[in-house]
Amino acid sequence: MLAPATFGRTGDLTFAMPALAGVGSLSLALAMNGVDFVAVPGQLDVYAELAVETLSPAVGSRSGGTVVRVHGPGVAHSRQLTVCFVKGAWRAEVPATFDAAAGCASCVTPPYGGAAKEGGDDDGDCIAEISLNGQQWTWSCKHFTYIADPEVEALDPPSGPIEGGAPLKLTGSGFRAAESLAVRFTRTELDINAACPESLTVEGTFADDGSVACETPVFEGADSPFDTNVQLTVDGQIFSPVTEATVFKFEAGGGKKKK
Repeated sequence: MLAPATFGRTGDLTFAMPALAGVGSLSLALAMNGVDFVAVPGQLDVYAELAVETLSPAVGSRSGGTVVRVHGPGVAHSRQLTVCFVKGAWRAEVPATFDAAAGCASCVTPPYGGAAKEGGDDDGDCIAEISLNGQQWTWSCKHFTYIADPEVEALDPPSGPIEGGAPLKLTGSGFRAAESLAVRFTRTELDINAACPESLTVEGTFADDGSVACETPVFEGADSPFDTNVQLTVDGQIFSPVTEATVFKFEAGGGKKKK
């Protein structure tokens, strides 16, 4: 199968691949006169169409830095493996790596650079695509939403039994429903209750009023009251900052430990 090529100013040759009947590896040969061909080192891998089926997580910080895993048919190792985020005129391409064990590609999100339509709100909703060669992108894609980093402004109640298992309500900004929504409790002093964990993370539930509910964890080995810093994450990676309002006190005398 022949394909015409164009000679560039930098001494390179460019050609468009013709339609092929299947997938596999091809060898290439070059001719200056269309007759006398010389073998080109290496091979060209031909792949099937790609598709993005899932993004995990599907939300991340507007500052970027969220590690996103991309699953879909045809996703495989490639030196040009690339993920693209698109919102209107904004387009950002980032390199990706392939995790053979998990069967997916992963990348780090770039900072958000999109903009709202005139007169509308900037919801941070983007399209995510993937490419094995950095040129041809998936015929199907998924939405990725850039969100403001969450901030916890109040805890209700601000204290609970040392045995754990008590309901807790978090209010603040940047909260939203997500599979990776979680709440982390980190002890402020490590010289007491040394036998219990430094931090524990529990699942969060997004409520209709915009708050997040969770159940306080059980710090096994805690034998005296202690304070914790409570932080929220929406994408499972970036946690809200610690403030005076995010301190939760585990107090003695709260009742029996949950089984």
